[in-house]
Amino acid sequence: MARRTLALYALLAPGIAVGALSCDHDLPLLEFEELQPRGVIEGQVLYQGPPPCTEGGHVVGAAVLYLFHSDGLPPPEGLAPSVENFAAVAGDVLFADYVGQLQFNADGSRWCAPQGTPNITASGNFVISPISAGSFQIRAFYDLDGDYFPAFDYSNLATKGDINGGGILNIDEFFNGGKPKYRDIEIGTLNGDEYVMPSKGVRLQNVTVSLGQPYTMQRPYMYYAGVEDEQYGNTDPNNIVMPADYWAKDFTLLGTEKSLLRVVFNAGVPAEEKDAAMAPPFNWHLDDPGKLMVYRFDFNGDGLVDENDGIPETSLVPALMPLMIWQKSGQSNPTVVNLGITFADDSLFGSVAFTSVDPVPYDHITVALRPAAICIDSSTSPSQVTLVSPYEKDQNGEYIFGADLSGLKGALAGLTGTVAENVEFIYTCMPPGDYGLNAIYTSGQVWMLPNEGGYCMPREEPKNPDANGLPTECGSRRRLNSQGITVRVGTIAHGRTPEAAPDPSHCYEFASEELRERYRTTCLTPAERKLFDEQTLF
Repeated sequence: MARRTLALYALLAPGIAVGALSCDHDLPLLEFEELQPRGVIEGQVLYQGPPPCTEGGHVVGAAVLYLFHSDGLPPPEGLAPSVENFAAVAGDVLFADYVGQLQFNADGSRWCAPQGTPNITASGNFVISPISAGSFQIRAFYDLDGDYFPAFDYSNLATKGDINGGGILNIDEFFNGGKPKYRDIEIGTLNGDEYVMPSKGVRLQNVTVSLGQPYTMQRPYMYYAGVEDEQYGNTDPNNIVMPADYWAKDFTLLGTEKSLLRVVFNAGVPAEEKDAAMAPPFNWHLDDPGKLMVYRFDFNGDGLVDENDGIPETSLVPALMPLMIWQKSGQSNPTVVNLGITFADDSLFGSVAFTSVDPVPYDHITVALRPAAICIDSSTSPSQVTLVSPYEKDQNGEYIFGADLSGLKGALAGLTGTVAENVEFIYTCMPPGDYGLNAIYTSGQVWMLPNEGGYCMPREEPKNPDANGLPTECGSRRRLNSQGITVRVGTIAHGRTPEAAPDPSHCYEFASEELRERYRTTCLTPAERKLFDEQTLF
């Protein structure tokens, strides 16, 4: 079963049309794929938290369960863009034994228990299927306020106050506020490096999914508010273009910051969009708390936040939340991302001096785009990971990622769930295209740009174009221009020297035919490979 992208949780119910058959024509033979054995996970969702609300005669919300490959976890543990499968348990089912203690307003309006009402315990059954062979983890939450809707990026994840959890080993510790340790759930038998499904499939029962820690932060609502670019002259935050052959000018201690393209993000949405964003159909929680949270986190996953939790290039610069990942749009495998560097107090030196592991609220943050892309080909196990950077050295001859790449290889292997032997470095142009942003907290809460608020859906009529010809309305709702922005990679800026006219030939030259093929297969789509071979991609 193909993994499902995080952005596409809509449940589709395809119809089957049967046409009249004529006896005058021979029917073609139909070929059916042999049904493959699959796995099933069954168990109970165990909830400890506030009593749920009620509305319209039903319990508000549902428990949402996401199944991830253990070697393809979601950020910040990994860079997985997809889930294996997911399931939901409706509030009416989860709280069936407690429903007699809830209040249901006669007019159908929402009722919620008063603040300070003691927590309750509830449980309900779940089933996740079908599942391919492998090792998995379950991440879950209860949508306490009822604003979860799986079809849209802006509504498919938890918000502040929802109840966090998953398939957890240390359940007692977790329910008392401890950091969760997630259980690896094996479907099939490990044979060497691969899991094999038994001929009769796998039915794994009695798996417990625990929900018990309220989310204390809001999703990182944000928008592009500014851009700082001394090298290539970007000035419009709504139209940022990063050269595919980005050549950093000075990667010494004092010059690195100004050799990076930096983007400023404001919390929330622009003032003129706020009322529309907080009203239906969006219902965004922009005043709670209305800030972006910056804090240090356990980047290397050793259970401690210390001096070793720096960015992959150097431990001198701490890794900070929110984690900012630009992902190439319209491309699920291979996946191509640019891992941003979040600054504290708007500067690289501000980050070096930043020590707080507790979230610090900011009205805005500055994030640097690396002159590099990470390509992840998950069609093999473990994945093939390729770091693509246009140049090994800056314009002054200094190494951009250092002369010794072993530490960086290990960091990328850990981040992508592969092994260091499967990580390769190639110095050539970054894959061109539009890159969307994922802003991520350690809680798993994410904000995506662009999202559906920024463009019209297929059945929404575009209305009232602005000066740029873009609709200001989509059917009956306003289009939020701030939520429709991407970063484009693709312009060629350099020749053989910084002063020379732009020359794309650098994008097609490789140290070996083996590296060229690695770039084609792990970074480009089939359509792009054809253009690349014709030397018309850049």
